[in-house]
Amino acid sequence: MVLSNRSDLITIDVDHGEKVLKVLSKDPDINLVLLDFKLPGINGLELTAIIKKRYPNIQIIMITAYDDEKTKIEAFNLGVSGYITKPFVLIEFLKVIDKVLIDDRGFL
Repeated sequence: MVLSNRSDLITIDVDHGEKVLKVLSKDPDINLVLLDFKLPGINGLELTAIIKKRYPNIQIIMITAYDDEKTKIEAFNLGVSGYITKPFVLIEFLKVIDKVLIDDRGFL
């Protein structure tokens, strides 16, 4: 993953919604989750609701191939900090990440 090349970020790849929750429960220093809408086991909206309930300070960026306004509104209502549709231009994706991290920390 290209994000692993950034010295200011530590990345952990997880391929299943249930695994995301296990990783979060073991690592209290995680502050950003890049979350695909379509995941095995549990969808991104359901997982967002669980994450925000258990870990309200974690920022979430939803990534999806579905450019659906209803889904986007629901995601923001559940507490995502950013939303990007696939396919995306890498630099735009990185800008969304930077904006969320700056808004969360006050700096990057």
